[in-house]
Amino acid sequence: MKKLLSIIVLGLLIGACDNISNSKTTFKDCYTLSSYSSERDDAFDEHTFEIDKDNKTIVRTMVWNDEDRKAIEKIDKKTIPKVSQENMTIISIGDKYITAINNYNGYEYVFNLNEKTIEYTAEFNSGDKQLKIICK
Repeated sequence: MKKLLSIIVLGLLIGACDNISNSKTTFKDCYTLSSYSSERDDAFDEHTFEIDKDNKTIVRTMVWNDEDRKAIEKIDKKTIPKVSQENMTIISIGDKYITAINNYNGYEYVFNLNEKTIEYTAEFNSGDKQLKIICK
C-alpha cells in the first residue's frame, strides 16, 4: 500500500513539474522568410519570442543589426532604437499551435510549437505578404 501511494505521489509531482516547464517557451535565433523569396532576412542580431501561456502573453525582442537599422532610418526618416520589444496577446492555445495578436501593429501570428515557426501576413505598400519566421 505504501509503495502504491508513493508511486501516485511521485507521478503527481512529475506531472506538476512537466506543466510548469510547458507554461513558458522561448523561440530563439529567429529569422524571416517571405513568400516570394527563400532568402533569409538577417536584420536582427537577436530576435526572440518569449511565450507565457499562463499569462497569455508573448514578448517579441528584436536587437537590430546596425547596417539594416541605419538603412531603414534613411528611408523612414526616423530613429529606430537598437533594441525594441513588442507585446502580443494570446487569443488561442492548442497542443500544436498558439495564435496571438500583436498589440503594436494588430497582425495575427500563428506559432507552430512543434516546428518552432511563426506565420503572419504583413501589409506593405506593394500589398499584403505572407511571411514565415523560423526559430530554434
